[in-house]
Amino acid sequence: MRIVEVTTEEYRWPRAKPITNGLHTYTHAGLALVKIETDEGITGIGIGAGGKIAEATISTKR
Repeated sequence: MRIVEVTTEEYRWPRAKPITNGLHTYTHAGLALVKIETDEGITGIGIGAGGKIAEATISTKR
């Protein structure tokens, strides 16, 4: 079995009430989806945080 495709989707939306921890204020929430497809027709979906680290991880694994 081999991975033939990796795709990502990122979603971001404003929080109803921002969260502050004394150093940062978080005005938005977010979610990232990763979809991995194999040559045998098996598809897996993962949920987590996105951003630059996730992009770099996926691009180096291809």
